Amino acid sequence: MAQEPERVSLAVIAREWGRIGCVGFGGPPAHIALLRRLCVQDRGWLAEGEFETASFYNLRGAYGAAAARLLELTARYPLFSDADQANFTLAKIYQKTEHNDFAARFYENIVREYPLSPLVPEAKKRLVALGYPLPQADPKALARMQDE
Repeated sequence: MAQEPERVSLAVIAREWGRIGCVGFGGPPAHIALLRRLCVQDRGWLAEGEFETASFYNLRGAYGAAAARLLELTARYPLFSDADQANFTLAKIYQKTEHNDFAARFYENIVREYPLSPLVPEAKKRLVALGYPLPQADPKALARMQDE
């Protein structure tokens, strides 16, 4: 189940918008670049919206629509806080639709790129059931997760 989205205080929003207003010299192109960095890269706010939309489609059984959103999400935001869950959901969608090669790819990605995720044991179990070898955790991914 997806985690509850992080609540953002009015003070944080005011501070960020004020900062953009103060340093956003260069007109609309500069503001757009700053907003993209803030809302997508730094805060991951837009990634959360994409994840929720994909989860909605998945719950409704619209697996194609859910997979399309999740594929874009995992490609664009690999460090999104729920990226492991997005990969797991993708793997389950592909497994439900009998595309086990694709399912294995996303289970492997969880084991390799999100080694401290609580989803790793289940991903490993599913890889074994599908007859795929278990990959090793990426040392850089492990270090990144330990620093978080």
